[in-house]
Amino acid sequence: MKKIIAALLAALLAATPISAAALKVDNNAEIPKLVLDGTWENPFLDVAVGDWFYDGVMFAYEKGMMNGVGDGAVAPSATLTRAMMITVLYRNAGSPQASGSPFSDVGAESWYAGAAAWGSASKVVSGTDDGRFLPEAQITREQLAVMLYNYAKLTGKQMKTGGAAFEDSAEISPWAAEAMDAMTASGILGGDAEGRLRPKSSATRAETAVILKRFFE
Repeated sequence: MKKIIAALLAALLAATPISAAALKVDNNAEIPKLVLDGTWENPFLDVAVGDWFYDGVMFAYEKGMMNGVGDGAVAPSATLTRAMMITVLYRNAGSPQASGSPFSDVGAESWYAGAAAWGSASKVVSGTDDGRFLPEAQITREQLAVMLYNYAKLTGKQMKTGGAAFEDSAEISPWAAEAMDAMTASGILGGDAEGRLRPKSSATRAETAVILKRFFE
């Protein structure tokens, strides 16, 4: 029986040769989105079920807070700039009309001009002593905490106080101490495996997505 089946298959293949045209790949074809857990249509090739940031990225993406960087990637290990972060909060606030940014390094035509103007007027963000916003600078974890803490005050969101001390709590800048305390006490910002907050480290896109989920849920 096996010999008969093999003979039939050989005859079938010989009768229907595969042409070069049939093997041609359409490079312009749309790559189908991946459905990883049956509920979320995940468009990112670098985000998988089981990743510690999976739920955070799903939340931030579905809420329109975070998009990919192209080629099906969200780049979880990449960092965010100050301009990107204030724009996330600005859009979440409904993108209210704002103009006349007080920052010397924010041009009127820049894509984040409205967000920076709103952030300053709403006291969500402040600049440097010399009047700059530093839009392209990577946002640190303590700067992120301050922006979110100020946004909480703006919107009336209740925050806890009396957060636990961390291994490197002494490294927190004085202007960020109150915000970092509230963020840690409220369970929004936590330490790493070694018990450090890393307040002056740049916040990655994965970290930010998780923090946004904890803050807005």
